[in-house]
Amino acid sequence: MRSAHGTRRLPLGAWVRDAGGASDAPQETVVEGATVAARALADRFPRTPAATAASAATLFAGCSYQWGGVTPWGADCSGFVQAVYRLHGVELPRDAWQQALEGDDAGSAIDALAPGDLLFFSDRDDLRITHVGVALGESRMAHVSLGRGGFAVERLDDARDAYAARLVRQLRATRRVV
Repeated sequence: MRSAHGTRRLPLGAWVRDAGGASDAPQETVVEGATVAARALADRFPRTPAATAASAATLFAGCSYQWGGVTPWGADCSGFVQAVYRLHGVELPRDAWQQALEGDDAGSAIDALAPGDLLFFSDRDDLRITHVGVALGESRMAHVSLGRGGFAVERLDDARDAYAARLVRQLRATRRVV
């Protein structure tokens, strides 16, 4: 966003207040990206599993891993999930272990998960949830991870990929929240 005060980067989902033509309000211009009126968010980002999965697969492409981050410039796994679902009108807690308590069980068969289902993983002896991703269908999952350096789409049925095989071994729960 550019104004008389310089250029600002706004995160995905940022709210910008329209000054409504007030004479002393600075003029601001969107330099890159798009704006959506708040009243049109539900049309642009419907609360459906397919739309949520599509957003998960595209909006954070190129995102680097940033612990505690929630934007396409840097996110962690649960911040990515929280931001994507918020765009679609679904409020989720901030941490993966908290997100794992939401929604309904989506079953244990990875190839049967619906787009938009959440997958939860643990690499700990106590099995506490430490990672989350979004099912895209066809055994694929979008997530942001330190191990992949940021955003990635995994084929969880690819036994030749050691990272994906480890994720499958660490899968602890699946949830359907949309």
